[in-house]
Formats: sequence, C-alpha cells, structure tokens
Amino acid sequence: MATGDVTQPSGDQDPRQAGILRRGEAGRPYRLGSMIQTLLVPSDAMSGHVEVWETWLPPGASGPSAHVHDALDKVFYVTEGRIEFIVGDHVEIGDVGCWVTIPRGTAHTFANSDTVPARFLMIETPSGRETMFKEMADALPSDAPPDPHVMDAILRKYDTRPA
Repeated sequence: MATGDVTQPSGDQDPRQAGILRRGEAGRPYRLGSMIQTLLVPSDAMSGHVEVWETWLPPGASGPSAHVHDALDKVFYVTEGRIEFIVGDHVEIGDVGCWVTIPRGTAHTFANSDTVPARFLMIETPSGRETMFKEMADALPSDAPPDPHVMDAILRKYDTRPA
C-alpha cells in the first residue's frame, strides 16, 4: 500500500478499531468571529472518548472569554505561529510544538497576539461538543454583535461557563 492510501474496514470490522487508517473526516469549518474551528477527528471515531479540532486565529485575534468546563479536559497543541494561553493565573506563549493541558475546572482562554496567523489542535475528552460550534456559528449574526443571552445558553448546554 502506498503512503497516504486509506485502508477501508471490511464489513465485519468496527471502524473504531485500532489500526484502521482513515483520511480526515473534517466537517465544514465554523467561523466564530475571526476564529475558525474545524473538526478533524469526530467523537464516534473514539467511542465518544475524544474529539480533535483545529483552530485558526488571525493576527491579533482572541479566543473566547475565560471560561471553565466542569467535566471536560483539554490539550492544546500549537502547529503554526504563536498562541498566548491563559490558564488560571498563568500566561504562557506557546510556539510550534508546544502543548498545554487544561484539566477540568480550570479557567482558560487563548489569543494570537502575534503578527502572523496561528493554528493549533484542540483535543477534548470526553467528547460531545461537536454540535456546539455549529450552533454558535449559526447564532452569530454577520452584521451585528452576538446576543450574549443566546451564546450563554449554548455554552452552558455544552459544559462551558464563564470563569
């Protein structure tokens, strides 16, 4: 098999089984303000235990306000540019190859304070927030600020509360 070829599971194999190479099944990108979130590994690929997102931030852009997840752990892994991570009271700048863990119950946010775009992977466990980004993107008007009550209701539905 050539590098990059995809092994398709036979009819009797569970597609979540270890050793099955699958090409990215990314859904459409979701624009949230200037940030773009793209699903890379859906939760059903890992029996609901993990999902992986790619986040793109233009220069000078901020992520969400500081927030907390009570039942969700995250890992961020920088793949392009530099990201400023604020975790609890700590501020760290991560460049390509750096990663940061966000244990459940920890306030966090991020920003791209650099002059070039940045990209990072966001790995979440357990999974279950795949539809959150779609709901948020659908609720963001293109010509006005978002309704904070609508956004707050969506976030709380998916284990996200203000810090």
